Amino acid sequence: MKCTVRPAGLELTMASYSDVALAHGGAVLVYRAVDGLPPNETRLFAMRSEDAGRTWHGPHPVDIALSRSADQALWNRPRLSAQHDGGLTLLADVRLFGKGTAAAVVSPERTRVLLWRSFDGGLRWSEARFTAIQGRMPDRLHEFSADTWLVATDYESMRHFGACAQVVNLSTDGGEHWGTLSVVADLPGMCFRAGCIAAAGGGRLACLLGEESGARVPLHVSFSFDGGMHWSLPGPMPLVGVRPVVGWLRSGWLLCLYYERPSLKASEGCVAANVVAWLGRQLTDMAQGYTVTVAQAKLDFCHQGSCGFVELGEGNVLIAYDDTTASGHPCVRSAFLEIRC
Repeated sequence: MKCTVRPAGLELTMASYSDVALAHGGAVLVYRAVDGLPPNETRLFAMRSEDAGRTWHGPHPVDIALSRSADQALWNRPRLSAQHDGGLTLLADVRLFGKGTAAAVVSPERTRVLLWRSFDGGLRWSEARFTAIQGRMPDRLHEFSADTWLVATDYESMRHFGACAQVVNLSTDGGEHWGTLSVVADLPGMCFRAGCIAAAGGGRLACLLGEESGARVPLHVSFSFDGGMHWSLPGPMPLVGVRPVVGWLRSGWLLCLYYERPSLKASEGCVAANVVAWLGRQLTDMAQGYTVTVAQAKLDFCHQGSCGFVELGEGNVLIAYDDTTASGHPCVRSAFLEIRC
């Protein structure tokens, strides 16, 4: 296997939490605009590329700006999915603050997950739909049929003090109503956040988990063989990182992006964090895969750190990821990953 990485030229300053998808013959990128870190004002935007990610048009606002001082609310992480009806679905959680609440203190009951649809390739978006999805930091939406949708989220554990649990939420009526289907992972001393699900057909699912307590802990994976009703005990993988994003390529290879970072404590601020791509045939044996460094980024993991990818053509992958400019501002960059087996 030969992998080639090329910069794609995109640099959006004062932006974070990006994701990409294909729709209407072009690539669509969504991100959260911020006024700084930690942010006081945020807004969600979409951009569109008609030439495979080389140039971008926009931005197009998804919804109104939210301010911590004026609204006691901030947009958090958007995730984008292309659905079988030709439309796009955007999920994002909004963090709600009481007056005088510290920016880093947000309980699960103080978050809401909203949903938007677009049927013109991300140029215009529907009004936001408040969902009953429980938790925060939603994964991309997984569509098993026109009516059956599944989304992974995380929340503070109710069983183990200081831990974070990963759950999956299910809708059987096309997103009108949601319920918590099952708990993926809830272990003492472990802070699993921003999990990502890969589907392999026949009800087989794998959920990749990043542990974000600040220690240098490997990625974990949990498996379900009944559509997410029950999950195996999460086990460590031979990859050390956080914020994984995983999906299948047309060639049948599995691609996983994640941030490889040193041990991090909140007081350390920005640190170097490589964006790494892993390629393999199956999640059950990741030691047999290949890894390649996509980019050398610098991030403050208290407030940012997310990436996304979409396959433009067989073996040609567009990647969007968070970084920091030389002047210290959060930004979103892009890269091309060319894979030749």
